[in-house]
Amino acid sequence: MTKARKNYNLIPPAAALLLLAGVLGVMGALRVRTGSSRVFSDAVNGHRKLVETYALKEKIPEEVDALLAIMEIESGGRAEDVMQSSESLGLPPNTLDTEASVAQGCAYYAMLLRTAAEEGLFSPDTGPRAVRGRAGEKAEDAEKGGTVSGWDSGRQAVFQAYNYGAGYLYFAKEHGGHSRANAELFAELQSGGKQEPYSHPVARAANGGWRYSYGNMFYAELVEAELRERMAEHMPGRAALMIMTLTALLYGSMAALLLWRPQAPAAAVLLDLKQADLKRKANLPGIRQAGFLAGSGAALLFFGMVMAAAPREFCGGVLAVMTASAVFSAAEGGRIGPLIRGLLPAVALLLLLR
Repeated sequence: MTKARKNYNLIPPAAALLLLAGVLGVMGALRVRTGSSRVFSDAVNGHRKLVETYALKEKIPEEVDALLAIMEIESGGRAEDVMQSSESLGLPPNTLDTEASVAQGCAYYAMLLRTAAEEGLFSPDTGPRAVRGRAGEKAEDAEKGGTVSGWDSGRQAVFQAYNYGAGYLYFAKEHGGHSRANAELFAELQSGGKQEPYSHPVARAANGGWRYSYGNMFYAELVEAELRERMAEHMPGRAALMIMTLTALLYGSMAALLLWRPQAPAAAVLLDLKQADLKRKANLPGIRQAGFLAGSGAALLFFGMVMAAAPREFCGGVLAVMTASAVFSAAEGGRIGPLIRGLLPAVALLLLLR
C-alpha cells in the first residue's frame, strides 16, 4: 500500500528566493533583447528621463514614446534643441537649450492633442489617449488619399502638426481628416508648389524621391514608423502567442478543476498525488491554493498578451514562474504533473527568449 503524503505545497518555501531570482533574470534578459535602445538611438534614450518628467507635467505620461520618436526624427538626440521646438515659440531655430527644448516640445505636443480632440479629429473609440494603435499588426502603405496606417487619423494629424504647425489641424478638419494627400496638399499650398529632392525611402516609394519645400509632408509616417518598430520589439511572435494562449487555457482549466473538484482523479494527476492524498483535509488548502495560483497565472498571462505595455517582459515573468513551479515540483519527485504544468510555459518562454 502506498503511503499518503503528509502535506502538499505548490512551491517549496525554500525555493522562493531562487524563484524570484530566476524571474528577475528572465525579465532582465527580455528587457535587454527588447529594450528601447534597439529602436531609439542611445542619444535619444539619454533624454528619456527628462521627457518623462515633462510629459508627466503636461499630463501626457503615456505619450513618452511618441515624443521620443519625434526627437529621433527632429535631431537624433544630438542637437541642443533636441525637440526643435524653438520655432513653436516664435524663436529662431536652435534657440532653446536641451531642457527648455524638451519642456516646450512636450507642452506643444500636449496642446496639439487638446486641439485635435476639440476639433473632433479623433474617432470616438480611440480618443487622444489611444497611444498603442494596432501595435500587433503590420501597417501597410495606403493608397494616396487614405490614412497611412492603423493609427487613428487624429493621431496622425497631431504627428503631422508637430512639423507643420497647429494650423494643419484646422486644415485637416476641413478636408476630412489627415491623409497623405492632405499633408501633401497643405505643403503644396504653403510652398507655392515648390519642390525639393528628398531621398528618404518613404518618399522614393511614394513619388520617386521629392517633397514640397514646406516642412515634411511624410512626417506623420516617419513618426509612426519609429513607433511601429518599437512596439513590434515588445510584441511576442505568433508562435509564442499561440503557445501562451494554450498555456493560459490549460492553467484556467486547472484552476477550475482544483477549486471546484479538488478530489477528482485528474487533480491527482496534475499534482502527482495519490487519491488518498486528495481526501486528506490537511491537503485541501494547499490544493485550493494551487488552483488559485493556476487561475492567477492564466489571468496574468491573458492580461500580458492583451493589455500590458511591454507584453514580452510581462509574459516572460509569468511564464518563468509557471516553469519554475513545475521544475520545483519535479525536484520533489513529481513526474506527470510537472510535465503537464511546465511543458507549454517552458516552450513559450524559449520562444520569447529566442
